[in-house]
Amino acid sequence: MSNGHLFQTGWYLSNNGVSHHVVGLAQHSETGAFYLLDATDPSDWHVLELTRFADQNANGKGPAYTLVQKTDGKVYFVTPAIEPGTYRHFKGKTYDIYGTLRDENGQTLVLYRPTYGQRALLLRPLAMFTEEVDRPEIPYKGPRFWLMGTRP
Repeated sequence: MSNGHLFQTGWYLSNNGVSHHVVGLAQHSETGAFYLLDATDPSDWHVLELTRFADQNANGKGPAYTLVQKTDGKVYFVTPAIEPGTYRHFKGKTYDIYGTLRDENGQTLVLYRPTYGQRALLLRPLAMFTEEVDRPEIPYKGPRFWLMGTRP
């Protein structure tokens, strides 16, 4: 993680006076970048890039964000743009999907974790999650992921 920082879940205040409710950490499945999950507005989750969160404030003195109140560490998910549940990837592995949130650029991301291995929280762009794939070498043509109990 950036600059060796560890982050406590809780309410943070940025150096420009904006509050953020940090509820967890996730890694982007494509870029490998780490993001903090911001649930300040329960109906509109966001992510904050970890490297930006760990930066110094504008004066170069102290952190850009300061913890003002610790929380219970529980993550409360919102009504997502995609139905939560267990999804199967077209290559066969399964993933628990929790919902969606937006990054600082407004891109919608899916928050999910594998049902196998170390089960790290991951992020993937919604457009990539819901896209159709065409892999003649397998052979497979259909959705990248689908909700278990439904057929692609």
